Amino acid sequence: MAEFVGRRRDLAALHRHRAALTAEPVPVPAVSRSGIDCAGLDAAYGPAELLAAWST
Repeated sequence: MAEFVGRRRDLAALHRHRAALTAEPVPVPAVSRSGIDCAGLDAAYGPAELLAAWST
């Protein structure tokens, strides 16, 4: 549970920093070697997507 709260806190911080840079909508993607279990992202790339990108 603490790990999930930490991820939500990290995502909230990313959104705050993005809003401080520009008022324009900027996508928030995530890339992870161990998987992604987080809502509120515009795109998420986990292990399968990373391996597929390297194999093409």
